[in-house]
Amino acid sequence: MGSGSGQIVIDPSDAELFASIGLTSVKRVMKYQPAAMAAINASSETFPVDLDLGPDNPKQIYVKRYRYRRWGVRLAGMLRGTFFGTPRARFEYEFLSEMRRRGVPAIRPMAHGCRRKLGFVTACFLISESVIGAESLDTFMADHRENVSIRRRITILLAQVIRRMHDAGVMHGGLFWRNILVSRSEATGEWHLSLIDPDRHARLHAGAVPRKGVVWDLSDLAASAAEFERGTDIARFARAYFGVEKLSSEQKGLLQAVRKEARGKVRHEGHRLAVGGAIAWLQARIEAAQAGGDGSDFHVDTIEAFFDRLGRLVAVPSWPGGRGGGCDGGVFARGG
Repeated sequence: MGSGSGQIVIDPSDAELFASIGLTSVKRVMKYQPAAMAAINASSETFPVDLDLGPDNPKQIYVKRYRYRRWGVRLAGMLRGTFFGTPRARFEYEFLSEMRRRGVPAIRPMAHGCRRKLGFVTACFLISESVIGAESLDTFMADHRENVSIRRRITILLAQVIRRMHDAGVMHGGLFWRNILVSRSEATGEWHLSLIDPDRHARLHAGAVPRKGVVWDLSDLAASAAEFERGTDIARFARAYFGVEKLSSEQKGLLQAVRKEARGKVRHEGHRLAVGGAIAWLQARIEAAQAGGDGSDFHVDTIEAFFDRLGRLVAVPSWPGGRGGGCDGGVFARGG
Protein backbone atom coordinates (compact mmCIF):
# COMPACT_ATOMS: atom_id res chain seq x y z
CA MET A 1 0.00 0.00 0.00
CA GLY A 2 2.53 2.57 -1.12
CA SER A 3 2.24 6.34 -1.10
CA GLY A 4 4.38 7.58 -3.94
CA SER A 5 4.69 11.15 -5.13
CA GLY A 6 1.25 12.70 -5.27
CA GLN A 7 -0.54 9.42 -4.67
CA ILE A 8 -3.82 9.07 -2.80
CA VAL A 9 -4.95 5.67 -1.51
CA ILE A 10 -8.71 5.32 -0.96
CA ASP A 11 -10.49 2.37 0.61
CA PRO A 12 -12.33 0.73 -2.32
CA SER A 13 -15.61 0.87 -0.40
CA ASP A 14 -15.29 4.66 -0.24
CA ALA A 15 -14.22 5.32 -3.85
CA GLU A 16 -17.68 6.40 -5.00
CA LEU A 17 -18.10 8.70 -2.01
CA PHE A 18 -14.77 10.44 -2.60
CA ALA A 19 -15.57 10.84 -6.30
CA SER A 20 -18.89 12.49 -5.42
CA ILE A 21 -17.23 15.12 -3.19
CA GLY A 22 -14.23 15.65 -5.45
CA LEU A 23 -11.49 14.56 -3.04
CA THR A 24 -9.80 12.24 -5.50
CA SER A 25 -6.25 13.59 -5.60
CA VAL A 26 -3.55 14.79 -3.23
CA LYS A 27 -3.73 18.26 -4.75
CA ARG A 28 -7.47 18.58 -4.12
CA VAL A 29 -7.21 17.39 -0.54
CA MET A 30 -4.30 19.72 0.27
CA LYS A 31 -6.00 22.72 -1.32
CA TYR A 32 -9.40 22.09 0.27
CA GLN A 33 -10.53 25.16 2.26
CA PRO A 34 -12.27 24.08 5.50
CA ALA A 35 -15.12 26.01 7.04
CA ALA A 36 -13.80 25.37 10.57
CA MET A 37 -10.92 23.71 12.37
CA ALA A 38 -11.26 20.92 14.92
CA ALA A 39 -7.57 21.01 15.92
CA ILE A 40 -4.43 22.73 14.73
CA ASN A 41 -0.77 22.92 15.67
CA ALA A 42 2.49 23.92 14.07
CA SER A 43 2.62 20.92 11.71
CA SER A 44 -0.92 19.61 11.36
CA GLU A 45 -4.53 20.65 11.07
CA THR A 46 -7.71 18.62 11.48
CA PHE A 47 -11.08 19.72 10.18
CA PRO A 48 -14.52 18.27 9.41
CA VAL A 49 -16.13 18.05 6.00
CA ASP A 50 -19.92 17.94 6.23
CA LEU A 51 -21.74 15.69 3.79
CA ASP A 52 -25.35 15.35 2.67
CA LEU A 53 -25.30 12.23 0.55
CA GLY A 54 -28.15 10.12 1.92
CA PRO A 55 -28.67 7.78 4.89
CA ASP A 56 -26.19 5.10 3.74
CA ASN A 57 -23.19 7.45 3.74
CA PRO A 58 -21.40 9.12 6.66
CA LYS A 59 -22.71 12.58 7.51
CA GLN A 60 -19.24 13.88 8.16
CA ILE A 61 -15.61 12.96 7.54
CA TYR A 62 -12.44 14.33 9.09
CA VAL A 63 -9.30 15.38 7.25
CA LYS A 64 -5.99 15.56 9.09
CA ARG A 65 -3.23 17.25 7.10
CA TYR A 66 0.47 17.28 7.97
CA ARG A 67 2.77 19.85 6.38
CA TYR A 68 6.56 19.91 6.40
CA ARG A 69 7.27 23.27 4.80
CA ARG A 70 10.90 23.84 5.74
CA TRP A 71 13.87 21.73 4.74
CA GLY A 72 15.07 21.73 8.33
CA VAL A 73 11.87 20.01 9.41
CA ARG A 74 12.07 17.50 6.56
CA LEU A 75 15.69 16.65 7.36
CA ALA A 76 15.00 16.38 11.10
CA GLY A 77 12.21 13.91 10.38
CA MET A 78 14.16 11.75 7.92
CA LEU A 79 14.08 8.72 10.19
CA ARG A 80 10.46 9.32 11.20
CA GLY A 81 8.79 9.13 7.82
CA THR A 82 9.68 12.29 5.89
CA PHE A 83 12.25 10.30 3.87
CA PHE A 84 12.95 6.88 5.37
CA GLY A 85 10.15 4.78 6.80
CA THR A 86 6.41 5.29 6.58
CA PRO A 87 4.84 8.76 6.28
CA ARG A 88 2.81 9.71 9.35
CA ALA A 89 -0.59 9.61 7.63
CA ARG A 90 0.00 6.19 6.09
CA PHE A 91 1.26 4.89 9.44
CA GLU A 92 -1.96 6.06 11.14
CA TYR A 93 -4.13 4.61 8.36
CA GLU A 94 -2.52 1.19 8.60
CA PHE A 95 -2.35 1.15 12.39
CA LEU A 96 -6.00 2.16 12.83
CA SER A 97 -7.02 -0.48 10.29
CA GLU A 98 -5.14 -3.13 12.25
CA MET A 99 -6.62 -1.93 15.54
CA ARG A 100 -10.09 -2.39 14.13
CA ARG A 101 -9.17 -5.81 12.70
CA ARG A 102 -8.12 -6.87 16.22
CA GLY A 103 -11.43 -5.73 17.68
CA VAL A 104 -10.23 -2.45 19.22
CA PRO A 105 -12.74 0.42 18.95
CA ALA A 106 -10.97 2.93 16.71
CA ILE A 107 -12.17 5.41 14.12
CA ARG A 108 -12.44 4.05 10.58
CA PRO A 109 -9.71 5.33 8.25
CA MET A 110 -10.91 5.95 4.71
CA ALA A 111 -7.97 7.36 2.73
CA HIS A 112 -4.42 8.63 2.98
CA GLY A 113 -1.92 10.27 0.68
CA CYS A 114 1.30 12.23 0.51
CA ARG A 115 3.22 14.68 -1.63
CA ARG A 116 6.99 14.51 -2.12
CA LYS A 117 9.80 16.73 -3.34
CA LEU A 118 13.19 15.18 -4.14
CA GLY A 119 12.02 12.09 -2.29
CA PHE A 120 11.10 13.99 0.90
CA VAL A 121 7.52 14.11 2.12
CA THR A 122 6.38 17.74 2.08
CA ALA A 123 2.78 17.00 3.09
CA CYS A 124 0.54 14.05 3.86
CA PHE A 125 -3.00 13.50 5.05
CA LEU A 126 -5.39 11.02 6.63
CA ILE A 127 -9.14 11.04 6.04
CA SER A 128 -11.38 9.17 8.46
CA GLU A 129 -15.05 8.69 9.17
CA SER A 130 -16.34 10.82 12.02
CA VAL A 131 -18.10 9.54 15.13
CA ILE A 132 -21.36 11.46 15.19
CA GLY A 133 -21.96 13.35 18.42
CA ALA A 134 -18.55 12.48 19.86
CA GLU A 135 -16.32 14.72 21.97
CA SER A 136 -12.85 14.18 23.36
CA LEU A 137 -12.58 12.57 26.77
CA ASP A 138 -10.85 15.62 28.31
CA THR A 139 -13.73 17.87 27.25
CA PHE A 140 -16.28 15.28 28.33
CA MET A 141 -14.78 14.85 31.80
CA ALA A 142 -14.59 18.60 32.29
CA ASP A 143 -18.27 18.94 31.34
CA HIS A 144 -19.27 16.11 33.72
CA ARG A 145 -16.83 16.89 36.51
CA GLU A 146 -19.51 16.73 39.23
CA ASN A 147 -21.62 13.90 37.79
CA VAL A 148 -20.42 10.95 39.86
CA SER A 149 -22.61 8.39 38.09
CA ILE A 150 -21.35 9.23 34.60
CA ARG A 151 -17.73 9.49 35.76
CA ARG A 152 -17.99 6.02 37.28
CA ARG A 153 -19.47 4.48 34.12
CA ILE A 154 -16.93 6.10 31.80
CA THR A 155 -14.02 5.19 34.08
CA ILE A 156 -15.00 1.52 34.08
CA LEU A 157 -15.67 1.55 30.32
CA LEU A 158 -12.29 3.17 29.68
CA ALA A 159 -10.49 0.54 31.77
CA GLN A 160 -12.27 -2.29 29.97
CA VAL A 161 -11.51 -0.88 26.51
CA ILE A 162 -7.83 -0.31 27.26
CA ARG A 163 -7.43 -3.76 28.80
CA ARG A 164 -9.06 -5.30 25.73
CA MET A 165 -6.69 -3.31 23.52
CA HIS A 166 -3.63 -4.46 25.47
CA ASP A 167 -4.82 -8.08 25.46
CA ALA A 168 -5.14 -7.78 21.67
CA GLY A 169 -1.46 -6.82 21.46
CA VAL A 170 -2.00 -3.13 20.65
CA MET A 171 0.02 -0.39 22.34
CA HIS A 172 -1.46 2.98 21.32
CA GLY A 173 1.56 5.11 22.20
CA GLY A 174 -0.33 8.39 22.62
CA LEU A 175 -3.22 7.47 24.87
CA PHE A 176 -4.00 10.95 26.16
CA TRP A 177 -7.61 11.83 26.81
CA ARG A 178 -7.66 14.13 23.78
CA ASN A 179 -7.14 11.01 21.64
CA ILE A 180 -10.19 9.22 23.03
CA LEU A 181 -13.66 10.08 21.76
CA VAL A 182 -16.83 9.61 23.83
CA SER A 183 -20.22 9.13 22.20
CA ARG A 184 -23.61 7.80 23.19
CA SER A 185 -26.01 5.67 21.18
CA GLU A 186 -29.33 7.39 20.56
CA ALA A 187 -31.00 3.99 20.23
CA THR A 188 -29.70 2.27 23.38
CA GLY A 189 -28.29 5.08 25.49
CA GLU A 190 -25.02 3.17 25.85
CA TRP A 191 -21.70 5.01 26.02
CA HIS A 192 -18.97 4.21 23.50
CA LEU A 193 -15.28 5.06 23.25
CA SER A 194 -13.33 5.41 19.99
CA LEU A 195 -9.55 5.77 19.79
CA ILE A 196 -7.79 8.14 17.40
CA ASP A 197 -4.25 9.33 16.58
CA PRO A 198 -1.95 6.40 17.41
CA ASP A 199 1.51 7.80 18.09
CA ARG A 200 4.86 6.81 16.61
CA HIS A 201 5.49 5.00 19.88
CA ALA A 202 2.60 2.66 18.98
CA ARG A 203 3.45 -1.02 18.63
CA LEU A 204 1.70 -4.22 17.57
CA HIS A 205 2.51 -7.47 19.38
CA ALA A 206 1.71 -11.08 18.58
CA GLY A 207 0.54 -11.57 22.16
CA ALA A 208 -0.53 -9.21 24.93
CA VAL A 209 1.31 -5.89 25.28
CA PRO A 210 4.35 -6.33 27.57
CA ARG A 211 4.66 -4.48 30.87
CA LYS A 212 6.75 -1.63 29.46
CA GLY A 213 4.10 -0.82 26.85
CA VAL A 214 1.31 -1.03 29.42
CA VAL A 215 3.14 1.42 31.68
CA TRP A 216 3.64 3.84 28.79
CA ASP A 217 -0.03 3.82 27.74
CA LEU A 218 -1.39 4.06 31.27
CA SER A 219 1.01 6.91 32.08
CA ASP A 220 -0.50 8.87 29.16
CA LEU A 221 -3.93 8.37 30.71
CA ALA A 222 -2.59 9.36 34.12
CA ALA A 223 -1.03 12.56 32.76
CA SER A 224 -4.34 13.55 31.19
CA ALA A 225 -6.25 12.73 34.37
CA ALA A 226 -4.04 14.83 36.66
CA GLU A 227 -6.43 17.77 36.74
CA PHE A 228 -9.59 15.68 37.06
CA GLU A 229 -8.64 12.59 39.05
CA ARG A 230 -10.05 11.50 42.36
CA GLY A 231 -8.78 8.67 44.48
CA THR A 232 -11.96 6.65 43.98
CA ASP A 233 -11.70 7.05 40.19
CA ILE A 234 -8.12 5.75 40.17
CA ALA A 235 -8.97 2.75 42.32
CA ARG A 236 -12.04 1.99 40.23
CA PHE A 237 -10.05 2.20 37.00
CA ALA A 238 -7.28 -0.06 38.33
CA ARG A 239 -9.68 -2.74 39.57
CA ALA A 240 -11.61 -2.70 36.28
CA TYR A 241 -8.42 -2.77 34.20
CA PHE A 242 -6.99 -5.78 36.06
CA GLY A 243 -10.41 -7.39 36.53
CA VAL A 244 -9.98 -7.86 40.28
CA GLU A 245 -11.61 -6.71 43.51
CA LYS A 246 -8.27 -6.24 45.29
CA LEU A 247 -4.95 -5.34 43.70
CA SER A 248 -1.98 -7.67 44.13
CA SER A 249 1.48 -6.45 45.08
CA GLU A 250 2.60 -6.94 41.47
CA GLN A 251 -0.30 -4.83 40.18
CA LYS A 252 0.43 -2.12 42.73
CA GLY A 253 4.04 -2.14 41.57
CA LEU A 254 2.94 -1.57 37.98
CA LEU A 255 0.81 1.39 39.07
CA GLN A 256 3.80 2.86 40.89
CA ALA A 257 5.75 2.62 37.62
CA VAL A 258 2.85 4.36 35.87
CA ARG A 259 2.95 7.22 38.38
CA LYS A 260 6.68 7.64 37.90
CA GLU A 261 6.41 7.67 34.09
CA ALA A 262 3.51 10.12 34.18
CA ARG A 263 5.42 12.80 36.09
CA GLY A 264 7.30 13.93 33.01
CA LYS A 265 4.13 14.05 30.91
CA VAL A 266 1.77 16.04 33.13
CA ARG A 267 3.16 19.52 32.46
CA HIS A 268 3.49 18.82 28.74
CA GLU A 269 -0.11 17.67 28.52
CA GLY A 270 -1.25 20.66 30.55
CA HIS A 271 0.53 22.89 28.05
CA ARG A 272 -1.23 21.13 25.17
CA LEU A 273 -4.59 21.78 26.83
CA ALA A 274 -3.71 25.43 27.37
CA VAL A 275 -2.68 25.87 23.74
CA GLY A 276 -5.88 24.10 22.72
CA GLY A 277 -7.82 26.66 24.70
CA ALA A 278 -5.99 29.47 22.94
CA ILE A 279 -6.71 27.99 19.54
CA ALA A 280 -10.39 27.49 20.39
CA TRP A 281 -10.62 31.11 21.50
CA LEU A 282 -8.84 32.33 18.38
CA GLN A 283 -11.06 30.17 16.17
CA ALA A 284 -14.12 31.74 17.80
CA ARG A 285 -12.70 35.18 17.02
CA ILE A 286 -12.21 34.20 13.40
CA GLU A 287 -15.77 32.88 13.13
CA ALA A 288 -17.11 36.05 14.73
CA ALA A 289 -15.14 38.11 12.21
CA GLN A 290 -16.50 36.05 9.33
CA ALA A 291 -20.01 36.56 10.64
CA GLY A 292 -19.44 40.30 10.88
CA GLY A 293 -20.04 40.34 14.62
CA ASP A 294 -17.72 41.18 17.49
CA GLY A 295 -14.15 41.16 16.27
CA SER A 296 -15.06 42.01 12.68
CA ASP A 297 -11.69 43.74 12.30
CA PHE A 298 -9.94 40.44 12.96
CA HIS A 299 -8.53 38.69 9.90
CA VAL A 300 -6.28 35.63 9.58
CA ASP A 301 -6.06 33.93 6.20
CA THR A 302 -3.02 31.63 6.49
CA ILE A 303 -1.73 29.10 9.02
CA GLU A 304 1.47 31.12 9.38
CA ALA A 305 -0.54 34.23 10.22
CA PHE A 306 -2.69 32.17 12.59
CA PHE A 307 0.32 31.08 14.64
CA ASP A 308 1.91 34.50 14.48
CA ARG A 309 -1.27 35.95 15.99
CA LEU A 310 -1.45 33.10 18.51
CA GLY A 311 2.15 33.67 19.59
CA ARG A 312 1.42 37.30 20.33
CA LEU A 313 -1.80 36.45 22.15
CA VAL A 314 -0.33 33.89 24.56
CA ALA A 315 2.28 36.46 25.62
CA VAL A 316 -0.51 38.71 26.92
CA PRO A 317 -1.47 38.06 30.58
CA SER A 318 -5.16 38.76 29.84
CA TRP A 319 -5.36 35.87 27.36
CA PRO A 320 -8.12 33.45 28.49
CA GLY A 321 -6.00 30.27 28.66
CA GLY A 322 -7.39 26.75 28.35
CA ARG A 323 -7.89 24.19 31.09
CA GLY A 324 -4.88 22.52 32.60
CA GLY A 325 -2.25 25.18 31.92
CA GLY A 326 0.80 24.54 34.09
CA CYS A 327 -0.91 21.69 35.93
CA ASP A 328 1.63 19.33 37.45
CA GLY A 329 -0.21 17.84 40.40
CA GLY A 330 -2.41 14.83 40.84
CA VAL A 331 -2.23 11.53 42.68
CA PHE A 332 -0.96 9.57 39.65
CA ALA A 333 1.69 12.17 38.92
CA ARG A 334 2.85 12.59 42.51
CA GLY A 335 2.91 8.92 43.33
CA GLY A 336 0.38 9.02 46.16
